[in-house]
Amino acid sequence: MYVRPPHISERLWNQAELDNPDPLNCAPVPILGFDDLLKRIKAQQSHADKYNTYTDDLRAQLIEMDKHTRATEEKLEKCRHEHVQLFHALVKVMRDIELLQNYGKPLQREEMQLAMALKKLQTLLDSPGQYKARLNDAVSLQRVQKEAQPPPTSQLSPQDLQRLYEFMNKQRQGLEHLTNMINDDLADIQLIKETWRR
Repeated sequence: MYVRPPHISERLWNQAELDNPDPLNCAPVPILGFDDLLKRIKAQQSHADKYNTYTDDLRAQLIEMDKHTRATEEKLEKCRHEHVQLFHALVKVMRDIELLQNYGKPLQREEMQLAMALKKLQTLLDSPGQYKARLNDAVSLQRVQKEAQPPPTSQLSPQDLQRLYEFMNKQRQGLEHLTNMINDDLADIQLIKETWRR
């Protein structure tokens, strides 16, 4: 504990203690003359330099910590990316294992229904003559309709001829549409058949 020097009055000492901004860490020091003042200034400067050095060290540590934080974030991002890739690879392996374990038998009810539908298509493919028969029937129907139409006579009005032309044209368009549908169905069935055989 610092005590009042004998050459300092009690009033000045008490005032100095009251003006002390940090009584726990600082104490009043009497300064007499220029030499004591110079020593005090140098001591304060030395103390300030120590604080500056300490501040610089803290700043350098903060910069280093910031670099380390950025490097860690980059590593974390890389790890996340690798984790996603490994997850996709794991899912692919699990899918392949499941396919190998269940090879040759349906996995789900939907696949059983698909197998039945493909079996029906296979049956249709084994007897493609019915499609040709439909096409032949359509062609024969067109021929019969043409032959059944009476030849135009002078008794038909222009309106009757126009209606007859529109009727025949609709018949022709319907037969063409039916023919295209049959051809498309045959192509689709052939594609399904090739896929089923793989």
